[in-house]
Amino acid sequence: MEELEARARRARRRTLVVVLGGLVAGGVLGWFIPHDDAVGRAVQVVGWAMAVAGLAGAFSLMWTTTVLAAHLRVPLQSLPREASRSLRKSVSAGRPIVPSDSELAYRAFVYARVMLVYGPIVWAQFLLLYAGIVGPQLDRLFADSVFDIVFSRATCSILLIVAAVISLVWQRKLRGARRYIDTAREMAQHR
Repeated sequence: MEELEARARRARRRTLVVVLGGLVAGGVLGWFIPHDDAVGRAVQVVGWAMAVAGLAGAFSLMWTTTVLAAHLRVPLQSLPREASRSLRKSVSAGRPIVPSDSELAYRAFVYARVMLVYGPIVWAQFLLLYAGIVGPQLDRLFADSVFDIVFSRATCSILLIVAAVISLVWQRKLRGARRYIDTAREMAQHR
């Protein structure tokens, strides 16, 4: 488990550097693309910075999320579908499996620990990817064409709503996994 946590820390540090570099590179790129007015240029710089930083950061996390996802599936291997579903639901809800010394309870504890490492990384990758997609649409919000304006507003609105909903789902999953681990540890101490 410590190896996974170390891998996640390295991925966060690496991605921070990549995102900062992407912000600078995207901002410079957006600055050198010709634009008519100052407000349009500023929006273009912000959009390009978001696009380059978001996509670069999302791709930077891709390998780590792939490896962590494989580790997340390990506790679920060789379980029947119903037991696997029960395990995932109990971790998401933060309700420990009883009896606490069973094989299923141990697997749920491992699943919750890996989820606490995997969840923030995949959530950050998701948000960075959405920032990379929304970035190029920012300049079109102020375009001359009615189609560009409507399309960009619809795209940005839909993506922001989806990002908000998915963020709430991930927050709930992570809170449940944290609660599961805390409750399972308390139950183990009282045995």
